[in-house]
Amino acid sequence: MANRPYRWFETLGKVVSLVSISLIYGCAAQSALKGEPGIDITPVKPGLSRAQVEAIVQRTTNQEWTTPLGVRYRIYTYSAGVPPSVFNAIGNLAAEIATLGLMDIYAAATTGDGNVDYMPKEYVFRELAVSYDSNDRVIGVFDGIDSKTQLPADGRMPGK
Repeated sequence: MANRPYRWFETLGKVVSLVSISLIYGCAAQSALKGEPGIDITPVKPGLSRAQVEAIVQRTTNQEWTTPLGVRYRIYTYSAGVPPSVFNAIGNLAAEIATLGLMDIYAAATTGDGNVDYMPKEYVFRELAVSYDSNDRVIGVFDGIDSKTQLPADGRMPGK
């Protein structure tokens, strides 16, 4: 009968170890607080070919037109990433505690990265307009455009 309290401590130790391992391995709450980077579009510069731009941006829309000066514009939609979210971090932490980290351990065993997101990620998408000359070479790059953005007919970026 004297050993009974020690069994309780042993069980508690296992639970604490399990939770600690899941938090060290890659807590989903941590990733929600950090956010995720999006596609880096800084390499998209004047002089690149259209194929190079499309390899960087990876997503296009069907919006393409030619100005009266013969400049072609194409609109691209790209992932700007996932912004940090305190709300998602709190939700993920609550789920981590509720499952005692078992979902992270399962994810580590099956996927290798150990990250399970319990809360949905809210990706941010932005639009990028790129102007091309007659040889499909970039003339100008206009990031963060919307329906009210006025693009220059000559395709050149202001101040360039």
